[in-house]
Amino acid sequence: MIGKMIRTSIVSTVGMLLLSGVVSSALAFGPGGGAIGGIGSRGMSLITGKVLCANCNLEQMRQAHPELRQLYQLNHAEGQIVVQVSSVNGQESWRAPQSDELRVRSLAQVFRALTSKDNMMKDIEITSLLSKDGRNLDIFDVAVSG
Repeated sequence: MIGKMIRTSIVSTVGMLLLSGVVSSALAFGPGGGAIGGIGSRGMSLITGKVLCANCNLEQMRQAHPELRQLYQLNHAEGQIVVQVSSVNGQESWRAPQSDELRVRSLAQVFRALTSKDNMMKDIEITSLLSKDGRNLDIFDVAVSG
């Protein structure tokens, strides 16, 4: 009898843990979601665009190409890049950041995928989380196509 109660308790606990993980993941991808239910972040974003240059700055790019829009400078300990954003979560305009310069927090190898010469001017998808203050961008994954 006691063994059956212990097994039932363990199964219930494991089930609740699994369910809470699924709910947390769903919240992260919803509006206002995030790793802590929206506290400190705006929710997961899938940013599509192109890396225009590495180790350059926004002003240089704007002077060389004044016709380009939706440019953002991403600053990381490994360097900086200028990205032209095409869409965020499928929407053409991205009004989320307060600034066109964002501080990036990511693993070094993830940011290096953005600065690689092989990936310049190719279509990219960045899985990220923008802080509520619009100044920090946490990058989790980069996918390059083309």
